[in-house]
Amino acid sequence: MGDPVETVRSIFSQPLDMVLLSAEGDAGGERLLAAAATSDIEFEFVGPPENETAGVSALGAHHGRAEMLDAWREWLQAYSSYIVELREVHPLGELSVLAEVECTARTATGDVEMRQRQGALFEFRGDQICRWQAWLHADDAKAALGVRS
Repeated sequence: MGDPVETVRSIFSQPLDMVLLSAEGDAGGERLLAAAATSDIEFEFVGPPENETAGVSALGAHHGRAEMLDAWREWLQAYSSYIVELREVHPLGELSVLAEVECTARTATGDVEMRQRQGALFEFRGDQICRWQAWLHADDAKAALGVRS
């Protein structure tokens, strides 16, 4: 088994545009997902305060690569680009890490740029991610997982 910290650094070795990677028919995104995630991955958008996500059904748990992609596609409908860049990786034991990413997104309507530090828990089975929890705010992820700033 590889080192989860190094695996996450490898996945995010360059900025990733989640809009492009999750686009239907994008073979590159599908290859990355097949290499990085188990077929039965458990994925969850961990909800921020209600007023930030009114009407978003992508929140909650999703099982398997197809459901995860569907959730990402729904979440990303509002954006023309959603670029994530790795900033920090916090080991959380042998099989999991907290990744802090800088997200730079552009809205599809109005072309408004937004920047935000986000957090993601990645748990591994072998060299693949078997559980991914995504938080809109990195501080919420750190608080939930007991990581000190």
